[in-house]
Amino acid sequence: MAAEAQREVLEKQWLRLAAERVALMAEKGSLAAEKEALEAEKRAIRTELNETKALAEEEIGRLRSEAANAWDLGKEEFLKSSEFDNLCAKKSLAYFKTGFESCVAQFRDNDYSEEEHPVSRPETETHDIDNIKQL
Repeated sequence: MAAEAQREVLEKQWLRLAAERVALMAEKGSLAAEKEALEAEKRAIRTELNETKALAEEEIGRLRSEAANAWDLGKEEFLKSSEFDNLCAKKSLAYFKTGFESCVAQFRDNDYSEEEHPVSRPETETHDIDNIKQL
């Protein structure tokens, strides 16, 4: 009887272990399916990330091109503007004024006499020199 009781205990343990094994196998299958689903989701996210990166790089290239074109267009517009013409006129006037005054100073330093070469219209020259000095 003790052997038979021990046999029943062993059979119950074996049945319990078999049931646990079936449960573990089912859980293993469930975990494997979950793992596969997560890997598929990871692949989908990675694909989406790569597509997003490609779109972002494309957009960056487009924006850089637009910025370069905008700079060129802005520069072209500025070069054609009256503001640029005014700046150029002021700079050239300042340059020639300095050059003219320097020439006059050199003539005077070298004892150049105005009597040798009189100006035909002195009122115009004086008026022009006064205008240059005012700038």
